Amino acid sequence: MKRLFLDANILFSAALTPGGRSSQLFELSRAGLCGLVTSRYALGEATHNLSLKAEQALVILEHQLLPEVQMVPDPTPERFAQLERWVNLKDVPILAGAVDCEADGLVTGDKRHFGSFYGSEIEGVQILSPQMAVAMLIAEAEVLLNNRDPDET
Repeated sequence: MKRLFLDANILFSAALTPGGRSSQLFELSRAGLCGLVTSRYALGEATHNLSLKAEQALVILEHQLLPEVQMVPDPTPERFAQLERWVNLKDVPILAGAVDCEADGLVTGDKRHFGSFYGSEIEGVQILSPQMAVAMLIAEAEVLLNNRDPDET
């Protein structure tokens, strides 16, 4: 099962737009197709932004989404130093969180800072847009369904 690290903007978007692409990741997690992780840093950023722009969505984040997400430790300063050559300084904690917890993918909607990395790997972590992540998980599920033993039904 893929382990996906969620950037703050994914948490924000899923809370704000329950039918959107970011919220689909939570549906796929509930279906057992992936595990979702994030850090206190990412959660803090999402919470801060929601409190400024859409305070009512904080309830959705806290009560519906966060129970689905495993909280991983914030990365070490040493890891920051290793990764600051890759991304904007403010995004190092997000990338470092994904690398430190050995996530399979970092899902981010931040096209400005991560868009040029979409589809590639940094330190073993694949950088994915929400659309890419959902498509990947659905494709993997279809492969599993097509390869299952017909007698299992």
